Amino acid sequence: MKDNNSSKKNKLFGRNIFTLFILIPILFVVIFCIFIIVNYVSVYNSNKLEAFKDKNTEEQYDSSSYNQEPTRMKGSQFDEYGIIFKCVEYNEDKKTANYELRVYKNENSKDLSKNITANVCLTADWIGFVSYATKTTSLRLADDKSTAEGSVTYRKTFSISNIVDFPQKADTWPVKVTVNEPNIYLYLEFTYQENGKAKTDAYVLEYSYQDLLPESGGIRK
Repeated sequence: MKDNNSSKKNKLFGRNIFTLFILIPILFVVIFCIFIIVNYVSVYNSNKLEAFKDKNTEEQYDSSSYNQEPTRMKGSQFDEYGIIFKCVEYNEDKKTANYELRVYKNENSKDLSKNITANVCLTADWIGFVSYATKTTSLRLADDKSTAEGSVTYRKTFSISNIVDFPQKADTWPVKVTVNEPNIYLYLEFTYQENGKAKTDAYVLEYSYQDLLPESGGIRK
């Protein structure tokens, strides 16, 4: 005579083995996916840079270098005054890029108390790339666009060096994220009088590489 309890235990044990064969691969896939997500998030966060706040992935600028609370926006959204901003040359062999900036009054412009502070930098998330030009504090505001374009008095040139080769691969696994181009950031800081007091505004304007295609050279795909 069979022991019913023994039979039930055997069936139960058999079902558990079958369940384990299903659950173990599923558990492995879940753990694998979590590992991949953690890797991607970790690489991105450790290589993400904020222009004119981060010198590099390990060090930030102090408040005496750049305004730490600038208004950040796309370059096309800025209307405080007119901007002529372009990439004159992008040289992959020399790993340099030159940008030219001119500014002029428009209907929104305020009367400035002194010259404008400006600088340019290139960054690329995922790979921790950032490179700054040399800051100027002597950018002058022209009365109109034609005056700005017609005189070197209102022109400032910014040179970026140590540019990495693009496209560049991020250190992600199993698939490496490809960074095709850098982003360009323009810093502007100016002081004016408001209600009898000096007020300073700062902006960081973002441009894509495609927004400022080089007049000479460029990234070789």
